Amino acid sequence: MRRRVGTSLYAGLLFTVLGAVAWASGQPFVFPSLGPSAYILAFDRRGERTHAYRVVGSHVIGAVAGLGAYWLRGPGVTLTALPPALSADGLRLAASGVVSIVATSWAMIATDTNHAPACAT
Repeated sequence: MRRRVGTSLYAGLLFTVLGAVAWASGQPFVFPSLGPSAYILAFDRRGERTHAYRVVGSHVIGAVAGLGAYWLRGPGVTLTALPPALSADGLRLAASGVVSIVATSWAMIATDTNHAPACAT
């Protein structure tokens, strides 16, 4: 019971910091991949998976791979509106997602920064 409460509160604290930064800056610092990262950091505070180089490095890799894949496969396609079904723009976005996951996975393994939530970055 104590670990559940501690883990929950610590994960909440980590997200409170990000929420405060997002609120103060007006920028979207809270995004989906950080929720699982906060949980892993809170649940396994001293484990191999929580080393800063793994968590930060993997998210940097995920961001660079995602932006690179979008730049290569989906430039000009907006992410604020869904493209029509079976459209070329939709295919380009889907392809950029696939390229991003492949590149992120490869780079995390190559650099020993394995942190699964970064694939959602």
